[in-house]
Amino acid sequence: MLTLDQIRTEARTLSEEERAALVLDLLESLDPAEPSEDVERQWNEEALRRLDEYDRGLTEAIPSEQVHAEAVALLQKYK
Repeated sequence: MLTLDQIRTEARTLSEEERAALVLDLLESLDPAEPSEDVERQWNEEALRRLDEYDRGLTEAIPSEQVHAEAVALLQKYK
């Protein structure tokens, strides 16, 4: 059996796409249950609320490159 450090080392050799797929698989393994209809409804309402705020000029879009860079910087703190 591989150690956690060995798994981390091996995972870092994967392509970005493969690492993203691995992350999704691992996250889903923590909570494999499908969201309830109520949770889905609430997320849909939230998405529509945010879109409405954007359409009315109350919020601004953030470029995906900026969001990605900020997420990577935050994750680096926890390495």
